[in-house]
Amino acid sequence: MASEVSDMQIELHDTLVEGRDYILLPQQVWEKLHSWYVSFVQNANLIPKI
Repeated sequence: MASEVSDMQIELHDTLVEGRDYILLPQQVWEKLHSWYVSFVQNANLIPKI
């Protein structure tokens, strides 16, 4: 999967400025953040709504 993602061409809006509007992350950092987010979303349904 990682090789598929790295081969993708991603076009950003031409007014975005790196460091102001976004930052580039090392692949390992992105994968960790992504896994945390997915875990949170999957477990959000387990939290009782009051």
